[in-house]
Order: sequence, then structure tokens, then C-alpha cells
Amino acid sequence: MIEVFSGDQDLLSWFFSLQQMSDAVRQSHLSSMADGMRTTHERPELISVVESLKSPLVFASAVRTIESIRP
Repeated sequence: MIEVFSGDQDLLSWFFSLQQMSDAVRQSHLSSMADGMRTTHERPELISVVESLKSPLVFASAVRTIESIRP
């Protein structure tokens, strides 16, 4: 997930935009997104990644990791 996000500017912008949301709003947004991904039969591992970001601890860790590897 981190490698894909850090290598795609659009995904990176989307990911960092999630920081502006409260935990509750971000969790709701990501839940809706995962539900939509299930409807369109996205790959299960992508859905799992989106769902994992609902955890405030996982999200904060992902932010720190991406920030540390960005050029």
C-alpha cells in the first residue's frame, strides 16, 4: 500500500486529504468507499487496505511512513 501510494501523485493527494477529516468522518468515508469497491468487484486486497485505514493508529502509521519515504 505504501509503495503504491507514494508512487502515484493522485493517490498520494487523496491519501493526504484524509488527514483533514476527523477520525469518525474518515472512518465513514473509508467504509463507504470499501462498500463501493465491493459493489464494483475490486480486488479484495485493495478493499482490505482501504478498510485497514479506518483504524486511527494504522492511518497515523501510514502517514508517518509515507512522509518518511517521499522524495
